[in-house]
Amino acid sequence: MASDAMSVQDRQHELLALPLSDRRELASALLWSLPRDEIITLHARLSQMMQKDIVGFLPPEISIRILKHLDPDDLLRCKSVSRYWSRLCDDQAIWHMLCRTHEPPIMPAHTTWHDLTLHRQLLHSGAKPPRAPSDESFEYTSDDDMPFMLRQPRQMTPGSAPMTPPRAGLRRVVWERPLGGLPTYQRSAVSSPAPAPTIDSSLDPPVLSHLHLPTVLPKVNYKHLYLTRRILARRMTQTRPMALEASSSSRRGIWNPRVTILTSGSSTLAGGLPGHVESIYSLHLFQHHMKVTLAVTDTDELCHSMRAPWPDSPPDILGTPVSSSWPGLGVHVGRNNESIEISPTVVSGRDWLLSGSRDKTLRLWQIGVPSPRVVKVFSGGHTGSILCHFVAEIPVTPPSTPRGWSPLRSPGSPTSGPAKRLVAISGASDGRICLWDIEHGDGTPEKVIEAHTDSVLFVRGDDEHIVSCSKDRTIRLFDIRTLKQLLIIEQPLSDGGHRGAINAVALTKDFIVSASGDRSLRIWSIKDGKLLATVDAHGRGISCMSLEPSDSTTSGWVQEIPGSVLRGTVVTGSSDMSIKTFYIVQVPSNTPIDNLTFRDMLDLDLDSDMDDETRPRFIIQPGVDYVAECQCPMPSTRASSTAGCLRCLNRGHTDLVRSLHIGETVTLSASYDSTIKMWNRRDGKLIANFEGFHSGRVFAITGDRVRVVSSGLDARIALVDFSEGLDTAFI
Repeated sequence: MASDAMSVQDRQHELLALPLSDRRELASALLWSLPRDEIITLHARLSQMMQKDIVGFLPPEISIRILKHLDPDDLLRCKSVSRYWSRLCDDQAIWHMLCRTHEPPIMPAHTTWHDLTLHRQLLHSGAKPPRAPSDESFEYTSDDDMPFMLRQPRQMTPGSAPMTPPRAGLRRVVWERPLGGLPTYQRSAVSSPAPAPTIDSSLDPPVLSHLHLPTVLPKVNYKHLYLTRRILARRMTQTRPMALEASSSSRRGIWNPRVTILTSGSSTLAGGLPGHVESIYSLHLFQHHMKVTLAVTDTDELCHSMRAPWPDSPPDILGTPVSSSWPGLGVHVGRNNESIEISPTVVSGRDWLLSGSRDKTLRLWQIGVPSPRVVKVFSGGHTGSILCHFVAEIPVTPPSTPRGWSPLRSPGSPTSGPAKRLVAISGASDGRICLWDIEHGDGTPEKVIEAHTDSVLFVRGDDEHIVSCSKDRTIRLFDIRTLKQLLIIEQPLSDGGHRGAINAVALTKDFIVSASGDRSLRIWSIKDGKLLATVDAHGRGISCMSLEPSDSTTSGWVQEIPGSVLRGTVVTGSSDMSIKTFYIVQVPSNTPIDNLTFRDMLDLDLDSDMDDETRPRFIIQPGVDYVAECQCPMPSTRASSTAGCLRCLNRGHTDLVRSLHIGETVTLSASYDSTIKMWNRRDGKLIANFEGFHSGRVFAITGDRVRVVSSGLDARIALVDFSEGLDTAFI
C-alpha cells in the first residue's frame, strides 16, 4: 500500500511538472470523466475558494499600499466591489499620493471657512439647466449610465422608510450638478445673488471638498481635489466647434462655460464701486486672503462716475446711463455735488482681479462671489493711460510695515510664515512706473518714478525685481521695494540692440527675455545686461509674449543636445497674426560647436561666452506653430500645396495678436479681431473660439485653472467660468 501511495504522489508531481497547456487539457479530460453531481460539487467548492477577499484579509495599511499602485479609474471601479473596499479606496493617503505624483503636482489652495461659504453660494446661486448627457463621460454611477441627479426624487410619506441612496461612483464625490444648454453672456448677465435652492435629502448627497474635522482651517479632501482638477482640465481641453459660444442654441454632447460680462453698471448693481468707462488695457488674476474697505480717493472721479444722466447731459462713452444710487454703501450724490456720504463697508475674499485702463486708474474686482464688483480704486499716480501692470507678494521690511499692523503675519492669511504684503506695479503712456499697496494702501501710489522717456509698454517682475520695456527701445531693471534702477539695457544696433520698440519683456532669476517690433526674440543676462541669445521669430513685428520660467512636462520640449536643460517656454504673438512657441535651452559650457545646428550657432552669442567661461550658454529652439481650421468664405489653396489655406495660413486670428497667457495645458490669445481663442499647448491646435464677448479690439487676456478673463476697447470684462457646478474652494 505504501508503494502504491508513493506511486500516486510520484504521478502527481509528474503531472504538476507538465506545461500549462498540457495540464489544462488533462484537467478538462478529468472533468468530463466525472459524474454530473461530482462536477456540480466541485464547481461549488471552486466558487467558494475564488470568492475569498484577499485584500479584505490583509491589514488596512498593506491593502492601502497595494491600492496606491492603481490609477484613478481603477480605484473608482474598485469602490463598487464592497463597502470595505469602498472605504479603502476613499482613503486620503491614496489620493494625496495621486495629487503629489501628478504632472504638474496638484497642490490645494489655502482656504478659510469664509471661502467655503462663498463657494457654496456660487454653487447654489441661479437655476441650473439640464446637463448635456455626455459631459464628463467618465463620470457614471454603478447603477446605469444615466446620472442619478436627473432621476425624479421619491415622494416621502409619513411613516415610510427613508429611501436608500443609490450606489455612486465619481458623481458622489464631486459637486457636479446637472448642466447643459449654452450659457452665453446674454443669459448670464450679472444679477443679485439668488437664494440657495433646497436639495432633496433622498438623493445621494455629494461629499464636500473638505473633511469633517474640528480644525481652525478646513482640511482638504484630496479625492475631491484630484477629481475636480481632472474635470476642469477635461472641460478646458475639450475641442468645440468654431464660434459655438456665440450661438444661443444647444448642441448635444458639448459642455460650455458660463460667461459673465462685467461693466461699470454691473459693478454698482452688485453693490460695488463703478467700473471702468474707458478702454481696459491690462488684467491680472491672483489669489490672496485679505480684507478691503470699499473706498475711493478721488472724490471728483467718484461724483463723475456715479452722477445720474440729467435730461441736458449726454450719456457716457458707451451710451449707457450710469445709476446715481450705490446699493449697500449709503452714498448720495447731489445735483451740484454738494454732499457725499459714504458708510465704509469691509469685504473679504480670496479671488481678485486687478484691471488697468485708459482712465488712468487701477480697479480691484472681487470675483469669487456670485456678483463680481469693484471694491477699490487706485488713482493719482499716472497722467496717461495705464498700459500694463502686475501683482506680486514681497517680504515686509520694518520701515514699510503699515501702522497698526503686526509684521508677524498678514491679516486674513490662513498660514503662518514670513510676513508678506501684496503690491501692484503699473506702467503707463506717461513713462512712469508706480508702486501700489493693494491691501493696506489708501488708493494712492507709494512710489512714483520717471522710468522711461516714452510709453512703458510692458512690466513684469518677481519678489525682488521689476523689468520694464518701452517705445524708447530700452529695458530697465528696478528693485521692487525701492524702485531703484539696477540695470539699463540700451545697446546700439551694432552690439545686438533692438531695432524697434520693445513690446514685451519677462524675467527669471538668471535672465531677461524681450520681444520687439523688429521681429526678434532676445535673451539678456540679468547681472550685466549682456546678450546671450537671439532669434528672428516672426515675419513681422512681435506684439506680445508670455513666458513660463520652468521645466514643465506639458511644454512639449524634447532634448536634442546631451546635457541641455529647458529653462523656459516662450509663446509669442505677432502682427502677422501667427502664434509660435520657443524653448529657452541652457547647453553645457563645454558643448562642442559641432554638436550645435547651424540655427543654434546663429542664436548663440559666442563672443560673450568667450569673454566669460562661467557665463551660461543659451539657445532658442523653435517649437510648435499654432494652427486652426480655415474659416475663409473661399479658401485659397494650390493643388500641390500642403500648407493649407494661402489666404489665412490657418493661423486662427485674422488680425494682430495683442495678448497671450500660458496655462498648464492651454494657451490663451486675444486679438484685434475681437475674438479670444484657446489652444492646446502640446500640438498648437485650436480648442475653442470665443466670439461676441467684445464689440471691438481685445487688449488683454489672462486666466487660471477655473476661468478665462479678457478686456478690450469696449471697456467690458468678459469672465468665462469653467467651474460652474463644481466646488473649487481648494483650487
